[in-house]
Amino acid sequence: MGPEIRAARKAAGLTQAEFANALGMNRATISKYENGIIEPSVAQLKKMSSVLGVQWYLLVPPEDKDQYLKADTFGMSIASYRQMTVSVGRKLTLRDQQTGRWMDVKILRDGEIEVSPHYISPHDRIMFVFYRLNNKGKEKAADAIELIAENPEYQLNRDALDEDEYEHEEDEGKEENPAK
Repeated sequence: MGPEIRAARKAAGLTQAEFANALGMNRATISKYENGIIEPSVAQLKKMSSVLGVQWYLLVPPEDKDQYLKADTFGMSIASYRQMTVSVGRKLTLRDQQTGRWMDVKILRDGEIEVSPHYISPHDRIMFVFYRLNNKGKEKAADAIELIAENPEYQLNRDALDEDEYEHEEDEGKEENPAK
């Protein structure tokens, strides 16, 4: 990646010192990037690209581009992404930084990754969001759910439920609310 950064810097007519100053870092760090001693994060590459007037992924060698793009998609550092890809067969659930959707990511034997949508039940989605709220937000969320529950279109049709399922739901309700 060093040669790509160096070539883009020179094409922009900047010295290492000028480039470093524009990025708010010291010249030695730029030198280390350009000589391949350290690798910049995707965030640093994006900063560099804005100063240099190029797309950030053009600062990455073609053979590493796919890894950097995938790391960026999942909001990971390149080091974390590379560490993750060492775990062949391992499945992770990550949030796509661009879409906000949850994805299951599985590392395959050939080093490729398999990405599929991660199913999160409505209950889990509600609880995930609910626990991020303060008390005032929790009150508002409860009010909103109560309003939705009053609408017949969204009410559970107990007549359509299997009898065993109905009894199971009743039992759960008793455990949660012993006063009823």
